Amino acid sequence: MQESFQESFDKSFKESCRNGAVKKGADQKVADKFCDCALVKFKETKSMDQAAKACVTELKIGINPSQ
Repeated sequence: MQESFQESFDKSFKESCRNGAVKKGADQKVADKFCDCALVKFKETKSMDQAAKACVTELKIGINPSQ
C-alpha cells in the first residue's frame, strides 16, 4: 500500500511541478529536469524551498558548466 501511495505522490508532485514551471516560462525539457531533481531533493530535505534552490543551482551548472 505504501508503494502505491509513493507512486501516486511522485506522479502528482511531478505533474504539479511541471505545470507550475511551464506557467512561469520554462520549456518542457527544463521543467522535467527541474521537477525530477526537485522530487529527489524534497524527499531528502522535506523542504520545497531547499529543493528548489538546490535544483536551480544544479540546472545552472549543467547549462553553464564554466560558471
